[in-house]
Amino acid sequence: MKEYEQYLKYSGTTTLSSMSKADLINLIERGESSFLEFKQKVASPEKLAREIAAFANTEGGIILVGVGDRGELIGLETYLEEEFWLKKAAEEECIPPVDITLELFQMGQKDILIVRVPESPEKPVQVKAGKSNKLRKVFVRVEDASVEASDEYIQVLKQVLLLEFASFCHFLQRFFP
Repeated sequence: MKEYEQYLKYSGTTTLSSMSKADLINLIERGESSFLEFKQKVASPEKLAREIAAFANTEGGIILVGVGDRGELIGLETYLEEEFWLKKAAEEECIPPVDITLELFQMGQKDILIVRVPESPEKPVQVKAGKSNKLRKVFVRVEDASVEASDEYIQVLKQVLLLEFASFCHFLQRFFP
């Protein structure tokens, strides 16, 4: 795929946010947490994939791009490049892909990108690691950090998914014997 074709694939999916300025300020004032992450800018899809996967492996969350680590409103000159890298991270670096939604909050000359990451129904969400992409890592959200999950925690994520599936099958059998 040519570079411009890849760019077009990931652009044009951002909508204007319906969040009020007061709500955004209130959210920022709470600080980073198990459901909120601040990013001054998008560094690389690989690093972003860690944050996206961590939220997807826990209860979901929000990434605010254009906000400094201490909650300062830095803003973005243009959101288009960030939109591209975020979508690439969610769809190519995360396995399975994570269906993030992007919202643009315009605050005067500063744009803030609101990235909503849902909890994944398919856990664990893994992140490609290494040049070969064969090595994969699992991240989870613990307080205000995305950390690599232990082997035991990964097994718990898999077991929860199996139990939910088994419960669903049992439910179906009651109605469709």
